[in-house]
Amino acid sequence: MTRYGRLNDSNVVQEILVTDGDISKMFTPDIANSFHPVPDNVDQGWTYYQGTWVAPASSPGMIFVNGAWVDSPETTAQKAADLRVRQAVTHFKNNLQSAATLADVKLLLRDLGIIAISDLS
Repeated sequence: MTRYGRLNDSNVVQEILVTDGDISKMFTPDIANSFHPVPDNVDQGWTYYQGTWVAPASSPGMIFVNGAWVDSPETTAQKAADLRVRQAVTHFKNNLQSAATLADVKLLLRDLGIIAISDLS
């Protein structure tokens, strides 16, 4: 029995087929050409990149670039926003007294780039 993976245009395995038959006789040529032998550990979602099988990303929000999984631009932006919020919380804890006004809080959030100037009204 041989394991085959059907690769899409991005070289990502879309499905696995295990057979002792001849792929070229099972499908039309255009479909048969999309199947390639895969090792036992390769499954749906793996990527074939420059002769190497790469497992899917371990967490959501990642994209495959130049042979490695990296954060997508959206994920990078969200992580930056999360960091700004954590910095604001730390700043509140360290610098603001309990008598801080809502205006003080809004100005700090603006300075950290968390809210826009137009949101200060």
